[in-house]
Amino acid sequence: MGILSSLFAKPLWKEYSNNKSYPEYGTTPLPTSDTMPAPLCRLNAQNFLKQYNDSIKIVGSTKKPLVFFYRYDFAVKRGIALIYARRYVRMSGDNIEKKTNQLIEHKQEFIRQMIDRVYEDYSEKVNKLKTQKAKVKKADDFELSFAPFIDEISQENIEYINQITERLRQGVI
Repeated sequence: MGILSSLFAKPLWKEYSNNKSYPEYGTTPLPTSDTMPAPLCRLNAQNFLKQYNDSIKIVGSTKKPLVFFYRYDFAVKRGIALIYARRYVRMSGDNIEKKTNQLIEHKQEFIRQMIDRVYEDYSEKVNKLKTQKAKVKKADDFELSFAPFIDEISQENIEYINQITERLRQGVI
C-alpha cells in the first residue's frame, strides 16, 4: 500500500466489527452519532475516556486471555464512541482517532505481548509442579485458555502458542 493510498484509505475504526460478544460479560453495543444524542455524548464522554484508558491499561497488563480480548474489544468500542462524541464534545490531548486506529492496526502485537505474559504466569506454575503429568495438564490449560479466541489470533501467534505449549509440556522453561 503506497503512501497516498494509505492517506485516503478508510480508517480502521470504521470497519471494526460490532458482532463480537463475550457471554461472561455480555455484549457492548457500539454507540454512533445516530444512537447517542448530543446531551448523552456530553455526559458520557468523560466516562468513556476513563473506560477507554482503563481498558488500554488492562490490555497491556492482564495475564488472562478472556479479560484481554474483552477489554481490547471494549477499548476499541469506547474509542469509536469517543470519535463520534468529538462532534459534540471538545477534547484535548492525544488524537483519539489515531490511538484507536493504532490499537486496531497493532492488535496482533498486543496479542503476542499478552501471550508472553500468560506464558510467564503459567511457567511459574509449571515450575512448582513435580510430575510430568501435572506439567502436561497445566500446559493443556495454557493452550485451552486461548481456544475461544482462535479466530482473532493470527496464524503466526497460533504457532507461537503451540511452541510455548510444547515447552511447558516438557517443563523446559
